[in-house]
Formats: sequence, structure tokens, C-alpha cells
Amino acid sequence: RMLERGPLHTGGFPKPTVRHWIVTPIGENADGVSRPDGTDVEAYRIKPHAIQEICNNQQFGAGDRHYLGVQWTLWDGQLVITMLITVTVL
Repeated sequence: RMLERGPLHTGGFPKPTVRHWIVTPIGENADGVSRPDGTDVEAYRIKPHAIQEICNNQQFGAGDRHYLGVQWTLWDGQLVITMLITVTVL
């Protein structure tokens, strides 16, 4: 809630959207990229228990990474500011 507060003379930032982001490394010269699938995925979204497992077991430089993504949509959707925050234990 603190992210949307601000004494800017223009009224401040709009309310941000906060979501979990899972980033999967793609090797160089990959033939294609696909959406995630399996039992831990529902409608292309990783289930909460799988997000927690990825977050708690991630290693820098290998495997899936977990970030907390915060997005502000400005100028009637013409500009989206995205901030990714590394989360190491959930």
C-alpha cells in the first residue's frame, strides 16, 4: 500500500499491480519458446505452492528464478513502468 502514496503535484502514481513472476532461462540459439505446462500450472500461471518451492530452491545462475513484479500503468496505458524485485525466500 505504501507504493501508491506520494505527494506529487499531479496526484501521485496510480495503484500498482503486484504479481509473482517466474523467469525461466532460455538457452542461446533455442528453436522455440513455449508456455509452461504440467501439474503445477493452471491457465499458464504457476500455482502458489510451486512458486514457493521455486523461490525457496532457486540458485543464482541456474534454473527458474522468482521475482515480485510491480507495474504502474500511466498515460492511459501508453506507458507501463515495471519493477522486478528479487525474492530469495518465500
